[in-house]
Amino acid sequence: HDAVIQHQADLGIAWDGDFDRCFLFDETGEFIEGYYIVGLLAQAFLIKSPQEKIIHDPRLTWNTIDMVEQNNGQAIQSKCGHAFIKQQMRKDNAIYGGEMSAHHYFRDFAYCDSGMIPWLLV
Repeated sequence: HDAVIQHQADLGIAWDGDFDRCFLFDETGEFIEGYYIVGLLAQAFLIKSPQEKIIHDPRLTWNTIDMVEQNNGQAIQSKCGHAFIKQQMRKDNAIYGGEMSAHHYFRDFAYCDSGMIPWLLV
């Protein structure tokens, strides 16, 4: 928070200890909730690849489903946890999957999660 304000940054980024999750902060230093990031990333993928499937956990419903439907995609709910998300993504050949925990999974990254890809897409 303080670094974003001090440096007048447009965006703040923080990672967890093993860099498989990234957390984003707006220009005022406020934390951006995971459901907004998942919706934003889903929209970005669907703009380039309409009709694709997006996997989400049960905690990410209203914004994710709205964004996916508005962008001509299919939202599919999965159980929480990387094993379940990856399994569902493979089953449905989904382009992207996201969890409230800030884990983001990508078909083009062998369905694995990455904390480096999301902030690059944002």
